[in-house]
Amino acid sequence: MTKYCEIIQYLQTEIANGQIKPGNRLPPIRTIAEAFHCSTSTAVKAYGELERSHIIYPVPGSGYYLVENDLQPLVQSQEIIDFFSVAPGSETLPYKEFQHCINQAINIYKEDLFSYCAPQGMERLRKTIAKQLQDHQIFTDWRKIVITTGSQQAISLLTSMPFPNGKNTILIEQPTYYGIIKSLELSGGSVLGIERTEHGLDKNVLERIFRNGNIKFFYTMPRFHNPTGFSYTNADKKELVELAEKYDVYIVEDDCLADLDTDHKADPLYAFSSTDKVIYLKGYSKTFLPGLRLAMILLPQELLNPFLEYKKWTDLSSPTLSQAALEIFIASGMYANHRKNLTKIFRDRMECLRTITAQHTDCDITWSIPQNGFLRLLQPTAILPRIEWFRVLHWITFTC
Repeated sequence: MTKYCEIIQYLQTEIANGQIKPGNRLPPIRTIAEAFHCSTSTAVKAYGELERSHIIYPVPGSGYYLVENDLQPLVQSQEIIDFFSVAPGSETLPYKEFQHCINQAINIYKEDLFSYCAPQGMERLRKTIAKQLQDHQIFTDWRKIVITTGSQQAISLLTSMPFPNGKNTILIEQPTYYGIIKSLELSGGSVLGIERTEHGLDKNVLERIFRNGNIKFFYTMPRFHNPTGFSYTNADKKELVELAEKYDVYIVEDDCLADLDTDHKADPLYAFSSTDKVIYLKGYSKTFLPGLRLAMILLPQELLNPFLEYKKWTDLSSPTLSQAALEIFIASGMYANHRKNLTKIFRDRMECLRTITAQHTDCDITWSIPQNGFLRLLQPTAILPRIEWFRVLHWITFTC
């Protein structure tokens, strides 16, 4: 092994053993050269390789310091099963592929990183997403797309801003995504609920609420509903849109799990709208990287400027580096490959769960397991103590 490689291996071992910690200064070049009986140029070459690998960084006149990295010993934590959030497991996330995109984004957009991005989001990303949406039967002008700092920001802005229909009550499904419940609670907005079951909504009740409830918009998750996992049929969607158009009600369609749907005939609500009453929302947290904090919202023209005004004075703009990296990830075909792999993973898991539950028909629980997605409903036919529910969920997680 060459001296150059010996130095690199030695430093990596010291880092992995915790002898050199993030922020610590590494041994001086001359000290390393003397210890390994080599020239300073060989030591400089080894340090340069570690710098290019983003493990260390130089401080002129001071030396080299350690960057926080995956060579460090990790603190072992107790395994936690999270039944509260809806997110893919860490084993499904394409970290290495996305790291290439981040590095490329820094190279390509380095000048843009020193200024704020436009509140509406990067133009190239919005054009790329508009093309991506065609896979979901959404054909739109990229100028109507806004990039937000996660779906939660989009929901918060929509609940706060006025709508052209002049109404002020928001209709939500029961049960529904916890984020919109908290957003409405904090804003103090007027809210109504409508029950959603495995058979969908009661259309008579829905029409009565649309007609008499002063509804500003109806927030719904037509596909892989959170938390039940149920989906509307295309007939349900078409009828829902017709009622909204009839009574001047906007629909906020949260389609966060669209990329997991293997039913190519399942269209979004947006595809059935002819009068621009559907606001389409799609995030990248549930199917990609939760920490990316990016989502897109497709708005009717009449809502675009008011929404941007509210967004501008909330955070000025969503993170530029994240937007640039996501644009490269999608445009390079990496997202399509990730989507394909993720769909297979969760389809296999659902099939595993379906097989297991079929073997346990004697318990006081009924199961509703969709073909895909990662939400499923457990419905007790008898009241079970809280600890028993935990045991059921614990059993399912570890068995699958």
